[in-house]
Amino acid sequence: MIMLDEFSNRPREVILLLISGMGLGMLFHAPYQVFTKTLRHKELASGTSAFFLVRFTGATVGLVGFQSNVVNID
Repeated sequence: MIMLDEFSNRPREVILLLISGMGLGMLFHAPYQVFTKTLRHKELASGTSAFFLVRFTGATVGLVGFQSNVVNID
């Protein structure tokens, strides 16, 4: 992100944001594995549902923020 400024062109902005987004997306697998190992078997379904609810809510908010930034760029 330090490579971006007000004079950056659109393809460079999009590519750098996609690279950072993919990198952050891969961080979710390891916490999920630890999370499932700590739950009892009868709590696994509700725990997994809660984990993915938070994950997808965060992803949705992030996508909406990204889309509003792309749409509002002059």
